[in-house]
Amino acid sequence: MSMAGSQKKDGTMRFLIRSFIGLFLFSIVVFGTLGIYMSRKSEKAVYKIGEIYMSGMNEQMSRHFENVIKLRFNQVSGIVSVVSAEHNGKEELYEELVYRAERLTIWRCAPPREILKRSADS
Repeated sequence: MSMAGSQKKDGTMRFLIRSFIGLFLFSIVVFGTLGIYMSRKSEKAVYKIGEIYMSGMNEQMSRHFENVIKLRFNQVSGIVSVVSAEHNGKEELYEELVYRAERLTIWRCAPPREILKRSADS
């Protein structure tokens, strides 16, 4: 009976070891597949979030640029409307425009005299 009991224990032990190995391999496959799936989903989500963010930034930058341009045109329009066309000479009109532009400080990239001189030369 001891041999039969010993064989029964060995059979049960082999079954448990094989079951454990099978369960372990099954877990590796399931978690590996789950990891790949979640990685792909995560990548798509990050791409979508980046796309939404960049779209919003593009829209915001466009509106900002548009508002700055409108502001500058309004300032230039204000200068032109204040300067009378009654000035006799081109030089006198030029000096008046430069003076008004300097007073508004709208020219940040170069002094108004340089900008107006370049446009008068061309």
